[in-house]
Amino acid sequence: MPSTTSDSWAKQLSDLATNFEKCCGAAALFFWSVHSATGLRLEAPSIMYEFVDNFNFGHDPEGVLFFHNKSDFNSPEKVSYKIVYNRAATPAVVRVDFYGEDDDYKAGFITNDTANMDTYLDCNVKDGIGKFSPYHGAVTYGHLHKNTTSTQTRLMLDPIGRQATWTNDKKESIDTIGSFYFNAMSDFVAGTANVVADYNKERVAFYQKIGSDDEKFIGVFYPNIALPAGDDNHAKPVTATWKDI
Repeated sequence: MPSTTSDSWAKQLSDLATNFEKCCGAAALFFWSVHSATGLRLEAPSIMYEFVDNFNFGHDPEGVLFFHNKSDFNSPEKVSYKIVYNRAATPAVVRVDFYGEDDDYKAGFITNDTANMDTYLDCNVKDGIGKFSPYHGAVTYGHLHKNTTSTQTRLMLDPIGRQATWTNDKKESIDTIGSFYFNAMSDFVAGTANVVADYNKERVAFYQKIGSDDEKFIGVFYPNIALPAGDDNHAKPVTATWKDI
């Protein structure tokens, strides 16, 4: 479980700067679900690395990643992490310490928790184990649209010439732009219909079905405004079809 500290933002930042030679901007996603699953994702695009434990996307809150050398992240070893937070500070300070298999202090991430994630740390988020790997993400403009009487929702990605379509029987109108984050253009093959769209009011995530039980994360769309409150199919993802536009 996460632990608490009374150290201020300045004190923790100073300690990390003393322990490590380099730093860069980074963003984290602390994940938990109603099924008790937990995880962590950290992305540092400027050095092209990410850390993943059980969750493939997300970038809030933003902070600073301290490390020795980015080549340290090339190791295939599993990396454990421990979460430490100071809720007495305003905003709360949250730190994640990363350790290699030999308990070497590999890296440290710190954030002023403007996302108010700290209120969930006591009973939802857990320490865990994941892996650093090269970050190959790209981002493009997207337009999500559905007419009130239509049964089709469309995500149009004009800059890369792709569109995803899936069925939505609800009588609701959706018309918003946003950002689509993805790994590789080759994941969006025209006519592919075994892509799962898992969406809620904050994002639409896409997974490529592999066999009968496995999935590969291929992209996520973040709308500029929240989707309709009832538009949440996390428990029952739908099949989406890609086509060229």
